Amino acid sequence: MRPSSAPRRCARWAASATLLALALTGCGGDADRDRAVAQVTQRFQAAVDAGDGAAACRLLAPATRDALERDAQAPCADAVLDEDLPPAGDDVDTEVYGTAAQVRTGTDTVFLGRFDHGWRVTAAGCEASGDAPYRCAVEGG
Repeated sequence: MRPSSAPRRCARWAASATLLALALTGCGGDADRDRAVAQVTQRFQAAVDAGDGAAACRLLAPATRDALERDAQAPCADAVLDEDLPPAGDDVDTEVYGTAAQVRTGTDTVFLGRFDHGWRVTAAGCEASGDAPYRCAVEGG
């Protein structure tokens, strides 16, 4: 007597359904991740534009906040507003690479990192400088 092929068909169907679900979830996750990165960038720029240094500092990565305070020899809330950061831009182009992201607006390039408490700005006020690394007004050490 030949064993039934029904269990194998069910197993293949279940595996295919699982892979499809993972693929669809991954696509939705990418859009959510890109949106979260863009929102942090926009909130950071809006806080700076509004003169709310405390709100801007809450969106900085810990090492970036520490470096800013050390370099300026002032509290972060004051130091971030003293930097020559461009105003918020409307157009947003987001590129995410694992736990790092780059957001280009019409006026600025901002780098972010993923931390336990969410996406945080690691560098802002950045300008490309040819083949050399970006030059940034605010960056971590």
